Amino acid sequence: LCNSLLSRILSILHLRMKYPTDFQFDYEDEDEAEEEMYRTHLRKLYQRIVRFRPQLVLQFIGSCLSSLSQPLSATSPTEIEVALRLVFHFGEGRRPAPGAKTALRDGPFREIVIALHRSDIASHSHREVLLLYYDLAVRYSLLLKEMPELLSSLLGALTGNRGLQHPHPRVRSRCCYFLLRIVKSVGGKAMRPYVEAVVEGIQSLLFAPASSSCVTSTREVFPIPPNDALYLFETTGILLGTTGLDVDLQQRCATAVLTPHIRSIENILSSPDLTNDVEHYGEQLSVSISAIAQLSKGWQNHPPSEVQTVLAAAVDV
Repeated sequence: LCNSLLSRILSILHLRMKYPTDFQFDYEDEDEAEEEMYRTHLRKLYQRIVRFRPQLVLQFIGSCLSSLSQPLSATSPTEIEVALRLVFHFGEGRRPAPGAKTALRDGPFREIVIALHRSDIASHSHREVLLLYYDLAVRYSLLLKEMPELLSSLLGALTGNRGLQHPHPRVRSRCCYFLLRIVKSVGGKAMRPYVEAVVEGIQSLLFAPASSSCVTSTREVFPIPPNDALYLFETTGILLGTTGLDVDLQQRCATAVLTPHIRSIENILSSPDLTNDVEHYGEQLSVSISAIAQLSKGWQNHPPSEVQTVLAAAVDV
Protein backbone atom coordinates (compact mmCIF):
# COMPACT_ATOMS: atom_id res chain seq x y z
CA LEU A 1 0.00 0.00 0.00
CA CYS A 2 2.84 2.38 0.93
CA ASN A 3 4.68 1.75 -2.36
CA SER A 4 1.44 2.21 -4.31
CA LEU A 5 0.82 5.57 -2.63
CA LEU A 6 4.41 6.74 -3.17
CA SER A 7 4.27 5.71 -6.84
CA ARG A 8 1.18 7.86 -7.23
CA ILE A 9 2.90 10.80 -5.52
CA LEU A 10 5.93 10.38 -7.80
CA SER A 11 3.66 10.50 -10.85
CA ILE A 12 2.09 13.73 -9.59
CA LEU A 13 5.51 15.24 -8.82
CA HIS A 14 6.73 14.29 -12.27
CA LEU A 15 3.75 16.04 -13.83
CA ARG A 16 4.05 19.14 -11.65
CA MET A 17 7.81 19.48 -12.08
CA LYS A 18 7.46 19.99 -15.83
CA TYR A 19 7.91 23.57 -16.95
CA PRO A 20 5.16 25.19 -19.02
CA THR A 21 5.94 25.11 -22.73
CA ASP A 22 6.20 28.93 -22.79
CA PHE A 23 8.63 29.11 -19.83
CA GLN A 24 11.62 31.27 -20.84
CA PHE A 25 13.99 30.51 -17.93
CA ASP A 26 14.21 34.21 -17.15
CA TYR A 27 14.68 34.16 -13.39
CA GLU A 28 14.59 37.95 -13.17
CA ASP A 29 10.98 37.80 -14.31
CA GLU A 30 8.76 37.78 -11.21
CA ASP A 31 6.29 35.19 -12.49
CA GLU A 32 9.02 32.83 -13.66
CA ALA A 33 10.92 33.25 -10.39
CA GLU A 34 7.78 32.15 -8.52
CA GLU A 35 7.42 29.19 -10.88
CA GLU A 36 10.99 28.16 -10.13
CA MET A 37 10.46 28.50 -6.37
CA TYR A 38 7.44 26.21 -6.63
CA ARG A 39 9.57 23.58 -8.36
CA THR A 40 12.25 23.89 -5.69
CA HIS A 41 9.67 22.78 -3.09
CA LEU A 42 8.62 19.87 -5.30
CA ARG A 43 12.23 18.74 -5.65
CA LYS A 44 12.67 18.74 -1.87
CA LEU A 45 9.68 16.43 -1.53
CA TYR A 46 11.14 14.22 -4.26
CA GLN A 47 14.45 14.00 -2.37
CA ARG A 48 12.62 12.86 0.78
CA ILE A 49 10.98 10.05 -1.16
CA VAL A 50 14.38 9.05 -2.58
CA ARG A 51 15.72 8.82 0.98
CA PHE A 52 12.78 6.70 2.07
CA ARG A 53 12.38 4.41 -0.97
CA PRO A 54 15.41 4.72 -3.32
CA GLN A 55 14.71 1.53 -5.27
CA LEU A 56 11.11 2.53 -5.94
CA VAL A 57 12.26 5.92 -7.23
CA LEU A 58 14.92 4.24 -9.36
CA GLN A 59 12.25 2.13 -11.05
CA PHE A 60 10.20 5.26 -11.65
CA ILE A 61 13.17 7.08 -13.22
CA GLY A 62 13.79 4.13 -15.54
CA SER A 63 10.15 4.13 -16.58
CA CYS A 64 10.20 7.88 -17.31
CA LEU A 65 13.36 7.66 -19.39
CA SER A 66 12.19 4.63 -21.35
CA SER A 67 8.99 6.47 -22.28
CA LEU A 68 10.90 9.34 -23.95
CA SER A 69 10.93 9.53 -27.73
CA GLN A 70 14.20 8.85 -29.52
CA PRO A 71 16.64 10.36 -30.26
CA LEU A 72 16.92 12.35 -27.04
CA SER A 73 18.28 15.36 -28.95
CA ALA A 74 14.86 15.75 -30.57
CA THR A 75 12.75 15.13 -27.44
CA SER A 76 10.47 17.89 -26.16
CA PRO A 77 12.48 20.19 -23.84
CA THR A 78 9.89 19.94 -21.06
CA GLU A 79 9.87 16.13 -21.18
CA ILE A 80 13.63 15.62 -21.26
CA GLU A 81 14.28 18.37 -18.70
CA VAL A 82 12.05 16.82 -16.04
CA ALA A 83 13.55 13.35 -16.68
CA LEU A 84 17.07 14.74 -16.24
CA ARG A 85 15.89 16.48 -13.06
CA LEU A 86 14.86 13.16 -11.58
CA VAL A 87 18.32 11.74 -12.27
CA PHE A 88 20.13 14.88 -11.09
CA HIS A 89 18.32 15.19 -7.74
CA PHE A 90 18.38 11.43 -7.04
CA GLY A 91 21.89 11.80 -5.63
CA GLU A 92 20.77 14.51 -3.21
CA GLY A 93 18.36 12.13 -1.55
CA ARG A 94 20.66 9.10 -1.25
CA ARG A 95 22.32 8.19 2.02
CA PRO A 96 24.95 7.86 3.37
CA ALA A 97 26.59 11.06 2.17
CA PRO A 98 27.99 11.89 -0.28
CA GLY A 99 24.76 10.96 -2.05
CA ALA A 100 26.14 11.02 -5.59
CA LYS A 101 28.78 8.44 -4.70
CA THR A 102 26.20 6.26 -2.96
CA ALA A 103 23.82 6.56 -5.93
CA LEU A 104 26.49 5.33 -8.35
CA ARG A 105 26.83 2.14 -6.31
CA ASP A 106 23.33 1.22 -7.48
CA GLY A 107 23.93 -0.78 -10.66
CA PRO A 108 20.69 0.30 -12.40
CA PHE A 109 21.27 3.98 -11.59
CA ARG A 110 24.84 3.75 -12.82
CA GLU A 111 23.58 2.28 -16.11
CA ILE A 112 21.12 5.16 -16.46
CA VAL A 113 23.91 7.75 -16.17
CA ILE A 114 26.08 5.80 -18.63
CA ALA A 115 23.18 5.60 -21.10
CA LEU A 116 22.67 9.37 -20.90
CA HIS A 117 26.36 9.98 -21.65
CA ARG A 118 26.19 7.60 -24.61
CA SER A 119 23.07 9.25 -26.00
CA ASP A 120 22.98 12.37 -28.19
CA ILE A 121 21.61 14.55 -25.37
CA ALA A 122 24.52 17.00 -25.82
CA SER A 123 23.10 17.84 -29.25
CA HIS A 124 19.76 19.03 -27.85
CA SER A 125 18.82 22.47 -29.14
CA HIS A 126 17.51 23.85 -25.83
CA ARG A 127 20.19 25.56 -23.77
CA GLU A 128 18.71 24.63 -20.37
CA VAL A 129 18.63 20.94 -21.31
CA LEU A 130 22.31 21.18 -22.22
CA LEU A 131 23.21 22.93 -18.98
CA LEU A 132 21.30 20.43 -16.86
CA TYR A 133 23.06 17.55 -18.62
CA TYR A 134 26.47 19.13 -17.94
CA ASP A 135 25.49 19.80 -14.33
CA LEU A 136 24.47 16.15 -14.03
CA ALA A 137 27.82 15.09 -15.51
CA VAL A 138 29.63 17.14 -12.86
CA ARG A 139 27.54 15.68 -10.03
CA TYR A 140 28.25 12.09 -11.12
CA SER A 141 31.78 12.76 -12.40
CA LEU A 142 33.20 9.83 -10.40
CA LEU A 143 31.93 7.66 -13.24
CA LEU A 144 34.03 9.58 -15.79
CA LYS A 145 37.23 8.61 -14.00
CA GLU A 146 36.45 4.95 -14.56
CA MET A 147 35.17 5.24 -18.14
CA PRO A 148 37.55 7.37 -20.25
CA GLU A 149 35.42 7.03 -23.41
CA LEU A 150 32.61 8.91 -21.66
CA LEU A 151 35.02 11.64 -20.55
CA SER A 152 36.30 12.09 -24.09
CA SER A 153 32.87 12.73 -25.61
CA LEU A 154 31.85 15.02 -22.74
CA LEU A 155 34.99 17.15 -23.11
CA GLY A 156 34.33 17.39 -26.84
CA ALA A 157 30.84 18.74 -26.18
CA LEU A 158 31.90 21.08 -23.37
CA THR A 159 34.73 22.70 -25.33
CA GLY A 160 32.93 22.92 -28.68
CA ASN A 161 29.85 24.66 -30.05
CA ARG A 162 27.64 22.87 -27.53
CA GLY A 163 29.59 24.43 -24.67
CA LEU A 164 32.31 27.09 -24.57
CA GLN A 165 31.39 28.19 -28.10
CA HIS A 166 27.61 27.96 -27.81
CA PRO A 167 25.86 31.02 -29.28
CA HIS A 168 24.08 31.76 -25.99
CA PRO A 169 26.25 33.62 -23.42
CA ARG A 170 24.67 31.82 -20.43
CA VAL A 171 25.80 28.45 -21.80
CA ARG A 172 29.33 29.72 -22.47
CA SER A 173 29.51 31.21 -18.99
CA ARG A 174 28.33 28.07 -17.16
CA CYS A 175 30.52 25.77 -19.25
CA CYS A 176 33.66 27.61 -18.10
CA TYR A 177 32.74 26.61 -14.57
CA PHE A 178 31.61 23.08 -15.49
CA LEU A 179 34.89 22.37 -17.30
CA LEU A 180 36.89 23.41 -14.23
CA ARG A 181 34.75 21.20 -11.99
CA ILE A 182 35.16 18.19 -14.30
CA VAL A 183 38.94 18.63 -14.52
CA LYS A 184 39.27 18.96 -10.73
CA SER A 185 37.02 15.98 -10.13
CA VAL A 186 38.55 13.43 -12.51
CA GLY A 187 42.14 14.43 -11.74
CA GLY A 188 45.35 14.74 -13.71
CA LYS A 189 45.80 11.08 -14.58
CA ALA A 190 42.40 10.80 -16.28
CA MET A 191 42.90 14.13 -18.10
CA ARG A 192 46.42 13.38 -19.39
CA PRO A 193 45.35 12.12 -22.87
CA TYR A 194 43.37 15.32 -23.52
CA VAL A 195 45.66 18.00 -22.09
CA GLU A 196 47.23 19.33 -25.29
CA ALA A 197 43.92 19.52 -27.19
CA VAL A 198 42.02 21.14 -24.32
CA VAL A 199 44.75 23.67 -23.51
CA GLU A 200 45.12 24.62 -27.16
CA GLY A 201 41.36 25.03 -27.51
CA ILE A 202 41.09 27.15 -24.37
CA GLN A 203 44.00 29.30 -25.50
CA SER A 204 42.29 30.10 -28.80
CA LEU A 205 39.18 31.27 -26.91
CA LEU A 206 40.97 33.25 -24.22
CA PHE A 207 42.75 35.43 -26.73
CA ALA A 208 40.04 35.81 -29.35
CA PRO A 209 39.42 39.48 -30.28
CA ALA A 210 37.22 41.23 -27.75
CA SER A 211 34.38 42.17 -30.11
CA SER A 212 30.88 40.70 -29.71
CA SER A 213 31.99 37.89 -31.96
CA CYS A 214 34.74 37.38 -34.49
CA VAL A 215 35.59 35.04 -37.29
CA THR A 216 38.77 33.00 -37.12
CA SER A 217 39.55 31.13 -40.36
CA THR A 218 36.20 29.60 -41.29
CA ARG A 219 34.46 29.57 -37.90
CA GLU A 220 32.85 32.21 -35.75
CA VAL A 221 34.41 32.64 -32.33
CA PHE A 222 32.23 33.90 -29.48
CA PRO A 223 33.94 35.83 -26.68
CA ILE A 224 34.40 34.61 -23.11
CA PRO A 225 33.70 37.36 -20.51
CA PRO A 226 36.75 38.16 -18.31
CA ASN A 227 35.23 36.85 -15.08
CA ASP A 228 34.29 33.53 -16.68
CA ALA A 229 37.69 33.33 -18.37
CA LEU A 230 39.28 33.09 -14.92
CA TYR A 231 37.82 29.58 -14.62
CA LEU A 232 39.59 28.70 -17.86
CA PHE A 233 42.90 30.09 -16.62
CA GLU A 234 42.60 27.96 -13.48
CA THR A 235 41.67 24.94 -15.61
CA THR A 236 44.72 25.52 -17.80
CA GLY A 237 47.00 25.77 -14.77
CA ILE A 238 45.66 22.50 -13.34
CA LEU A 239 46.10 20.72 -16.68
CA LEU A 240 49.67 21.98 -17.03
CA GLY A 241 50.68 21.45 -13.43
CA THR A 242 49.11 18.13 -12.42
CA THR A 243 49.03 15.86 -15.46
CA GLY A 244 52.69 14.96 -15.77
CA LEU A 245 53.49 16.98 -18.88
CA ASP A 246 57.11 17.43 -19.92
CA VAL A 247 58.53 20.50 -18.23
CA ASP A 248 59.42 22.07 -21.61
CA LEU A 249 55.80 21.79 -22.70
CA GLN A 250 54.58 23.24 -19.40
CA GLN A 251 56.92 26.17 -19.86
CA ARG A 252 55.89 26.81 -23.49
CA CYS A 253 52.18 26.66 -22.69
CA ALA A 254 52.50 28.86 -19.60
CA THR A 255 54.49 31.38 -21.61
CA ALA A 256 51.90 31.39 -24.41
CA VAL A 257 49.05 31.95 -21.96
CA LEU A 258 50.77 34.58 -19.82
CA THR A 259 52.55 36.64 -22.49
CA PRO A 260 49.43 38.55 -23.70
CA HIS A 261 48.67 39.56 -20.10
CA ILE A 262 52.25 40.58 -19.38
CA ARG A 263 52.21 42.76 -22.48
CA SER A 264 48.85 44.21 -21.51
CA ILE A 265 50.17 45.15 -18.06
CA GLU A 266 53.30 46.70 -19.56
CA ASN A 267 51.26 48.72 -22.08
CA ILE A 268 48.86 49.98 -19.42
CA LEU A 269 51.62 51.01 -17.01
CA SER A 270 53.43 52.90 -19.76
CA SER A 271 50.29 54.55 -21.15
CA PRO A 272 50.20 58.36 -20.86
CA ASP A 273 46.42 58.12 -20.34
CA LEU A 274 46.71 55.96 -17.22
CA THR A 275 46.14 58.78 -14.74
CA ASN A 276 43.24 60.18 -16.79
CA ASP A 277 41.12 57.03 -16.54
CA VAL A 278 42.32 55.10 -13.51
CA GLU A 279 39.09 53.13 -13.19
CA HIS A 280 39.17 51.80 -16.77
CA TYR A 281 42.85 50.87 -16.73
CA GLY A 282 42.61 49.57 -13.18
CA GLU A 283 39.93 47.14 -14.31
CA GLN A 284 42.13 45.88 -17.15
CA LEU A 285 45.07 45.46 -14.77
CA SER A 286 42.87 43.56 -12.35
CA VAL A 287 41.80 41.13 -15.09
CA SER A 288 45.40 40.39 -16.10
CA ILE A 289 46.66 40.03 -12.52
CA SER A 290 43.74 37.71 -11.65
CA ALA A 291 44.42 35.61 -14.76
CA ILE A 292 48.08 35.17 -13.77
CA ALA A 293 47.08 34.25 -10.21
CA GLN A 294 44.49 31.69 -11.36
CA LEU A 295 46.92 30.03 -13.76
CA SER A 296 49.65 29.77 -11.12
CA LYS A 297 47.33 27.84 -8.75
CA GLY A 298 47.74 24.76 -10.94
CA TRP A 299 51.28 24.15 -9.69
CA GLN A 300 50.35 24.76 -6.05
CA ASN A 301 53.64 25.31 -4.19
CA HIS A 302 55.99 23.23 -6.34
CA PRO A 303 56.32 24.50 -9.94
CA PRO A 304 59.39 23.32 -11.88
CA SER A 305 62.19 25.89 -12.02
CA GLU A 306 61.50 26.57 -15.72
CA VAL A 307 57.86 27.40 -14.93
CA GLN A 308 58.94 29.44 -11.89
CA THR A 309 60.94 31.61 -14.27
CA VAL A 310 57.84 32.30 -16.38
CA LEU A 311 55.69 33.05 -13.33
CA ALA A 312 58.40 35.24 -11.83
CA ALA A 313 58.59 37.26 -15.06
CA ALA A 314 54.87 37.92 -14.77
CA VAL A 315 55.21 39.01 -11.13
CA ASP A 316 58.22 41.26 -11.89
CA VAL A 317 56.17 43.35 -14.32
